[in-house]
Amino acid sequence: MTCRMQQVLEKKGWKHLKQVADVKLEHSRFNIMEMGRSAYLKQGYSIINNGKPTVFADFETDRDFTAPNLLTVSCVWTKNGTPVKTITNHTDGVMNEKNRWIEGKHKPHFKEVCPCGCGESFRKNISKRTGATRIDKRKGAKVQMAYAWMYADEVKEMWPLVLEALHNVAYGTGKYAKLSKKDTHMTVYAHNMVVDYIAMETSMGNIDGNRHPFKNLVSVDSDDKKFIPRGSGMLAVNIDMSDYMSDKFERRFVGKDFKIETDKHFPTEWRDSFALMPTALAPLSAVVGMDKGHTPEKFINANHPDFGKKEAITADDIHYAVNDTVSLLLITAAFLRTVSSFGYQRHDLPYTISSAGYHIIASSYAKECLDEMPRLFSKEKPSSKSYFTNVADKFLDTMLRRDGILVGGMTRVFNRHLHGFGSFVAVDGRSFYPSAMIATLIKNSRYGDIEVFMPDWTTMKQYKGNNLQELLDSEYEGAVYCHWVRPDTEEIGIIPNTVESGVRKGSLDWDAQEGRRWLTLFQARFATSRGYVLTPETFEKRELNGNFKVVHSETEEGVKSVEPLYDEFSGWAIVCDRMTQATREVLVKPVHKAYNTRLVQKANKDPMAFLTKIVLNGGISFGKFGEMRENTFITTEHNYIENFDDADWDFKPVVEEVGCTYGYATSNEKQSAPNACHLFASYITDVARCMLVSMADTIGASNIVYCDTDSWRFRTENVSKATLKEIESTYGAELTQWDKEYDADYFQAVAPKSYKFRDSNTNDVVVKMKGVSIKSAIQKAWVALSHAERVSYGYTGTTVEHGQATKAFKNDWLWTLDLYDEIVADRVNGIRSSFRNGSEAGVWQEVKKQMKVRT
Repeated sequence: MTCRMQQVLEKKGWKHLKQVADVKLEHSRFNIMEMGRSAYLKQGYSIINNGKPTVFADFETDRDFTAPNLLTVSCVWTKNGTPVKTITNHTDGVMNEKNRWIEGKHKPHFKEVCPCGCGESFRKNISKRTGATRIDKRKGAKVQMAYAWMYADEVKEMWPLVLEALHNVAYGTGKYAKLSKKDTHMTVYAHNMVVDYIAMETSMGNIDGNRHPFKNLVSVDSDDKKFIPRGSGMLAVNIDMSDYMSDKFERRFVGKDFKIETDKHFPTEWRDSFALMPTALAPLSAVVGMDKGHTPEKFINANHPDFGKKEAITADDIHYAVNDTVSLLLITAAFLRTVSSFGYQRHDLPYTISSAGYHIIASSYAKECLDEMPRLFSKEKPSSKSYFTNVADKFLDTMLRRDGILVGGMTRVFNRHLHGFGSFVAVDGRSFYPSAMIATLIKNSRYGDIEVFMPDWTTMKQYKGNNLQELLDSEYEGAVYCHWVRPDTEEIGIIPNTVESGVRKGSLDWDAQEGRRWLTLFQARFATSRGYVLTPETFEKRELNGNFKVVHSETEEGVKSVEPLYDEFSGWAIVCDRMTQATREVLVKPVHKAYNTRLVQKANKDPMAFLTKIVLNGGISFGKFGEMRENTFITTEHNYIENFDDADWDFKPVVEEVGCTYGYATSNEKQSAPNACHLFASYITDVARCMLVSMADTIGASNIVYCDTDSWRFRTENVSKATLKEIESTYGAELTQWDKEYDADYFQAVAPKSYKFRDSNTNDVVVKMKGVSIKSAIQKAWVALSHAERVSYGYTGTTVEHGQATKAFKNDWLWTLDLYDEIVADRVNGIRSSFRNGSEAGVWQEVKKQMKVRT
């Protein structure tokens, strides 16, 4: 196995190290490869986490993740050579108040003599912005990669040994002895980390069918953060390995008075790499030239004769597993290189792709904006690489979000009588939200073209006027609270109501005829142009802001009498100055750069185009501007009563046991993130929806059968040739343009996110069904076939294996599937849902889904 992976890496330029000091593990289980730092960078990778050891892990299991059989890990770090410092290109200049260099002036604030001969002193760590460039050439610098594997029943013993070996080899006593205590933890990435965390805790003996993983993550108080939630899973989880490390292990770090200190703690943070690169591992592996391969059938087929047998695990099986972690390592390095090329300045990886995208936008704007432009972003301190959004009134912006101004994508079924056999076309908007960020004019054949402007959030304030039409005619951007009425001529519906009760609670009702809500001024202008009647209404809000004021002088006991302060709003509109075109061009520059880069990469058939697409659509977009944060802890009722303030926290019991109740402690209200500007995020989604509806106006509402956020499906028989030609004129490869996704001779939708079509060019059948994995349903039906039946569909495998469903079977099964039939599939029991219903996390369960009966 090791020889095979060694050969794969050697073809990519890595060199195998035969002797490695301080590694006391079997050579066949632990290998280290090395590549020159310059060669590594030339291959399109970046140094991850500034060269600190970063681990990538993956468990193989006997189907359920509570039955692990194999753990594979890889790790990367740098070994720095001898630094060679050169200083070039000194330019006279001075820093202005916005930290920009002005040529022609000189500010003597350096510590060493400047080599240009000007006689002034020169700072040692001078940056490029000051007109001089300090180049660090590290002679002999290397990037090293380790990969290791172990059986699951060895994890409790060997996993700490691997971590200790990686720590000793990578950190040693040199460079990394200078790290602070918080920087000496080990970061471990896994793709869909939750299931790997379950497998790890099972292997370490910390959980079983009677002890849920969340019971190991109980927080004593709000300072004891054990995990970061994300949706129905976890974004990150902290595990202290100190109880498992050897007696000789010591962690070295810089402590008080800059002295080297040691302790026995070994904190590890497991992170979900899926949050960075939200797609399957197989297409990501292809980006870096690694073949993902197929999961060995003995790991997933309970009827396989070798299922669950440790002795049946072969070298090929181990190579498959090791290949996954090495692939994830290289992909992550390529991902960091990609975001860095667009302006990401940090060496450490963020938790999510949207965090990387926000940093790209903020840092690019801070670098490119001119003195006369508003400071849309700021730093807590000049030396920081973290930005926050400079919203003039955070209370107003947060109020808008909490009270529903941000409306997401529109997903709807239209004209059910048109569904079935016929001629259908699917059109899809190019990178819809990035397109909305850069759009300046939206063409509309029915109601006239719409100009697009964005709010300058640094000027946000309450509007003092009392005339809506005057506000709509002004050059203000912002939001208005109003009662709206839909006209009879409106066929699509562009303003929804939020369903307040019932099974659809929280969903959007796009068929509503009237309602009350906050609208962006862009949405309000678009609505009035379509005949909507808007009537402003007073909106009132009052909430504590966390500050207090002294109302009386000190009493005899020396205690001051204070009262809380409130933020208040009573009005019907919030306004901002309109962002200038020059400012907006600077703001969206990374969007253009990323998209143009992708076009070039696609033209050159560069596999990196796939990563660029992920970064553009998932990162350099509006997502982080609409972020609300809610602190969540797993704790016991006792800890909550003793250590959490009732005024700030709520407790929701989940599991009741004898003498102990487990549950979630959550902050009373979601808080707006420092990077958020909810008004701007709302403008982006409203502009995108305007682009979507404008295309529908061209198609004709009577021809539409389905829409989903950025796309339309429509029937063509009653669409004129002139209209089809007008639609085709919108096709193109540029942002804000459209693309034909497919032609179909059959289309049926039974609910949002639940539809079926047959491609008329390929005859491939596609089914989407919200809440169930169609891929899993197909495979479940395939497994139920006899071997002879599978052979009739083109299967060439053995009788002891069922393999993967063939394309012929997929199309046949999907074509005969009635969307109103009960669909049966398998899915992993989630960690949060299992905590709630008292079941076992990480096991596969059969699920059934059936749409409502026809009406």
